[in-house]
Amino acid sequence: MRVCKTWYALACPFLYEYIILGRSRVLVPLHDGLSRAALENREVDWWIERLYVQMGDATESPRAVFDTFADILTCLPNLCILTFSITERGFGSPLPNVVLESITTSGSLKCVQWYNPIAMPRGHHWTAFLQRHPEIEFLRDQLIMLNAQVKLDAVKILYRYPLRTRYRGVSSMVNLPAVRSMFYIWA
Repeated sequence: MRVCKTWYALACPFLYEYIILGRSRVLVPLHDGLSRAALENREVDWWIERLYVQMGDATESPRAVFDTFADILTCLPNLCILTFSITERGFGSPLPNVVLESITTSGSLKCVQWYNPIAMPRGHHWTAFLQRHPEIEFLRDQLIMLNAQVKLDAVKILYRYPLRTRYRGVSSMVNLPAVRSMFYIWA
């Protein structure tokens, strides 16, 4: 039994550091596993730093999937990088605000990004998220509310997209004193 505990202690940081969610059906087992580990006083959630959401199946309603996903995010105190690359058109609606509100990192979150426009949050939800997370270092120039009081002094890398004239992006609305690299992406 002693060897098992030792191996478990050694393996946890490596096994759980980077999690890829490829299907929506893995959310419930992951949620149950994190809940069970917390009850048994095992700190599996402590080691999760990167979460890659690459769901390509809409087997359940998007709302149920995102509610479960939000519950998982509340269990991840050291999440640094959250990436969305959802490919299923069944998730075509904007990301529910419950997901962004469930991110409870204590200053460790450095990057939230989308590789495609599926399930991106609405502008006012994204603005409120940025107001609560000034520690973000990597940012894609997404829509924020006009005249929003957003302070992003930690942003070092910015990806810019051409935006519709009716809206403004982060880079045109917020002072970004720490930006070291800016990439322009044209469709």
